[in-house]
Amino acid sequence: MLFRSKQQIRLSRRECELLHALASRPNAVISKPDLGRRIWGVNRSAKNNVEVHISQVRRKLRALGAGTVVRTVRGYGYMMVSDPTRESLEARVRAIV
Repeated sequence: MLFRSKQQIRLSRRECELLHALASRPNAVISKPDLGRRIWGVNRSAKNNVEVHISQVRRKLRALGAGTVVRTVRGYGYMMVSDPTRESLEARVRAIV
């Protein structure tokens, strides 16, 4: 379950594990294959599973008014942003290059 004030949202076991994996490394990018192995424990790519569950987690976080907390790093994976007002990782990388 996710709680904010008096609101609550039910998470599936996989959604909870995915959110925990991202929250355990805030502001760090975790690749889709790494998330797939952590959550589903498989060697094959669980890319579609990861994408579907990320989408569901984002929808549920938005329902609580959390905004953009899980960011996509195109071509690589996802990161949980501890401060959603910060620039995305992609924007920072482009600024360096």
